[in-house]
Amino acid sequence: MDTVLTAVTPGFVPVRLNQEREFSWAKPFLVQNANWIEPLKHEYYDCEIESLSSDRKFDLVARRGISSPCPVTLLSSRRRYAFWRSWNHISDNKENLVILRYVKSGEFSLSQCGAAMKVGPGQFSLSRSNTPFRWESLSDDMLLSEYYSILLPLDLVHRHFPDGIPLKNALRAPSEWRLAMPTLFSLLSGQGRELERHIVDMLIDTLLTEAQTVVKAASVQLEARKHISEKRYEEILAYISLHLANPDISASMVARGCGISPRYLCHLLKLKSTSFSDLLWEERLKQTADWLLALDTRHYTISEIAYMNGFKTAAHFSRLFKSYWGCSPREFRQTEGQGGSRAQSVQRDQQRYLC
Repeated sequence: MDTVLTAVTPGFVPVRLNQEREFSWAKPFLVQNANWIEPLKHEYYDCEIESLSSDRKFDLVARRGISSPCPVTLLSSRRRYAFWRSWNHISDNKENLVILRYVKSGEFSLSQCGAAMKVGPGQFSLSRSNTPFRWESLSDDMLLSEYYSILLPLDLVHRHFPDGIPLKNALRAPSEWRLAMPTLFSLLSGQGRELERHIVDMLIDTLLTEAQTVVKAASVQLEARKHISEKRYEEILAYISLHLANPDISASMVARGCGISPRYLCHLLKLKSTSFSDLLWEERLKQTADWLLALDTRHYTISEIAYMNGFKTAAHFSRLFKSYWGCSPREFRQTEGQGGSRAQSVQRDQQRYLC
């Protein structure tokens, strides 16, 4: 079933699902000089897409290969564009997939999990649909940029990456290897629909086996598998960090944004021996301390930093800050974070860790 798309301004297209939340594509689709496009489907169930070209136009072409069991697509463009998923998209659609992208030509950037990387020709990267990300083409306009993508179920990926998924690295085979990945993608996107299912399964398994081999050879950082409660707690922290500036943020708002019930949120926080109020103020006080010292925010006044982090009055901020850090915000800034009993305790802990 086609997606439903509303009218938008040139160069910016919100991609939304139909009510049935069915994943489908128009094959192939071409976006060109569009104020509105119907239907348009991108790699994910919900995302935003924006033209970054000088003329603010799209010429994005997606050629779908196989659609089952793992959708494979070749995406091509001669104009720059970007698309991303935020916590709002993820809260609307909670599918948990892994996306493997192999760059055929051009250069892209991928930002996710607090890391940013460039992915060039012959490199591949892995990302997750339930983690905010931004994927952006970097090539100059009129230069062709192409990449393959495949959407993989989590259980299949975990069979090949039992120790965790590498989410913070662009990966490339050693120069002495001849990577089979582009050939496998070409088969799956070109002749995949004509192949028997067991052949398709074998090709996908081979693709992941090769990716696993490259990851092992590169000795990169892995995203360790975690208990569901730990993942949910990290989602809560991430959502709070994105909304610290909102003075009216509440437990029910965070629960709704993370797709859980307020009761379950309280249960998760209880496991960490904290409450929503304590967690919120602690995150705000940690960020304000960073802002007081950071070079790019030192020109802000203390009151501005307080308001920008969700405190309704400067006096309330100063009182809580001194209670938490052991000194006033002004003293904290003047002493470069060395003043106060709590600041000194944190510094000693860091020194012990470094030793």
